[in-house]
Amino acid sequence: MNSTPAPPRALQRRIEQILLRYWDPIGVAGIPDARGEYEPYVAGVYRLLVSGASARKLAGHFFAIEKRQLGMKDFTPKSLMPLAERLVRLHVATTSKGEQA
Repeated sequence: MNSTPAPPRALQRRIEQILLRYWDPIGVAGIPDARGEYEPYVAGVYRLLVSGASARKLAGHFFAIEKRQLGMKDFTPKSLMPLAERLVRLHVATTSKGEQA
């Protein structure tokens, strides 16, 4: 089966959409002017995904962002596993089927 991976920009846009919909720790998803709020985190998530990072590693990455950069204390790495697993599935789907999940 010949598969064509999703272009990096398309995958990065999808990552940003997932962050707004399933992560959104500061609650900006409904604010049109704040749509790019999580864009600074997309490249790091993208790099982790293409390097083959596990969901556990991604959850730890988000936990560090929440704790160190956003000053949040209500989350644990375990609570971030559904988000991390969704992102891992996204990457697997885009690289194995050439389409976005």
